[in-house]
Amino acid sequence: MVIWDVTESAGVHCDIRDPSSIASAMEVTLSRFGTPTILIAAAGINGRRRLVDTTVDEWDRILEINARGTFLTMQAIAKAIIEDGANGVFTLVGSTAGTLADPETVPYSVSKAGLNHLARISAVELGPFGIRVNLINPGPTLTPMTERSLGRKDYLDLVVETTPLRGVGTAEHMAQAILGLIDMEWVTGQTLDVDGGTSLVTPRGAVRASFGSFTGGPGGTEYQREPLEPPTRSQQE
Repeated sequence: MVIWDVTESAGVHCDIRDPSSIASAMEVTLSRFGTPTILIAAAGINGRRRLVDTTVDEWDRILEINARGTFLTMQAIAKAIIEDGANGVFTLVGSTAGTLADPETVPYSVSKAGLNHLARISAVELGPFGIRVNLINPGPTLTPMTERSLGRKDYLDLVVETTPLRGVGTAEHMAQAILGLIDMEWVTGQTLDVDGGTSLVTPRGAVRASFGSFTGGPGGTEYQREPLEPPTRSQQE
């Protein structure tokens, strides 16, 4: 496994925003390891600010890394695979933010929405060359990038309570999904939400589900029902 990153500990130093840095990383990779045939494009940054407060520099930085960087990386590796006559598998890491409309995430969400379509279009273009392209959309996941939000107990509790599988994502969950897509030889151009079902519901829907009665229908009929209580963790296990 070869890791491209801007950190000193990376296997191959690379700033994915810079075409010349990509070219250098590609040259080192080819000379040391041969043609890479599996790509996991996971580099990304986030930022929370309202639309009216977002600066051009913030917009550019997030889009440069999340969208431009992924595009440049895919382009370089795809060219090498095609030249070598090999097959390849690309898995991009998007986010449920690419389909949901969370406030204060405009540059990040736009970048991730773009990756969804980048995966589809590149799957069509690269398929005839034996290269499959898919994408996973993680939901709330415990990573260093999410420590600030998921580190808050009130927010973490809200995530758990409004997620059908009653939990929060981990790096292991994402790895399982990526490996699964790599193994699926007849799947390309697909996006997979890896979020425990959190993108299926809204917080208001979860709250409404706990109501014991509600009014609706002709004449304002009141309907009674018992609140639906989820099983405890011990019952689930």
